[in-house]
Parts: sequence; structure tokens; C-alpha cells
Amino acid sequence: MKSINQNDKSIDESVRLAMDQAWRDHHHARDQTWKAVQMVAVLLVGLITIEFKYHNLIATSIAGLIVIVATISAILIANNHRKLERRKFIHIMNCESYLKLHELNIIPLNKEGEYCKYFNDMNLKMMI
Repeated sequence: MKSINQNDKSIDESVRLAMDQAWRDHHHARDQTWKAVQMVAVLLVGLITIEFKYHNLIATSIAGLIVIVATISAILIANNHRKLERRKFIHIMNCESYLKLHELNIIPLNKEGEYCKYFNDMNLKMMI
């Protein structure tokens, strides 16, 4: 069996692609969560409109039930996506660690070969 050499460019590229896909999954889940929240907000506005326009207990109760079901669904979606985001961030952190993106020497240097003014030693210690 072939041993994994950490300097292998194809493995590094595979890790980068996996990290990119994890970021895409995170953004997709976040967008879906916001769409669920928007759906509940629109249904709630519809409930208020039905109450003010018709003053009908049956229509308001049915609309209220729909809002409650949609709210529970949105909560379940948000909870599921939160778990997914945690898994994706762990995956992203592992990929970054493998690619050595957590090291201090990846900060760009200025023309004189020194760290940029913003990234002095005090700021770096505060960021870590």
C-alpha cells in the first residue's frame, strides 16, 4: 500500500477541494435556514392580514395552525443545519490544519521583509 506523503501536490489539491466543498455546504445550509425563517415571517404576516381583514375565527385558526407547523419545521431545519455547520467547521479546521494554514508565517510580508504594520507581535498574540 502506498504511504501518504504530506508533500504530495495531488493530496494537497484534494484537501483544498474538500475544504472548498465544505464551505459551499455551509453557505448552502445557511441560505436554506434563512429561507425557512423568511417563510415563517411571510406566513405570520398573512395570519395578521387574515385576522384584520376577515375577523373570522375559523380562518384565523387555520392560518395560525399553518404558521405553527411552519415554525416547527423551520426550527427543525435550523437545528439540523446547525449540526451540519458544526461538522463542516470541524472538517474545515482539519483541512486548514493539514494545509498548515494556522501557522503565523503565512501573514504577507511588506517590501522590507517584515510583517505588515497591523500584524505586529501584540496584535498577533491577541488574535491567537
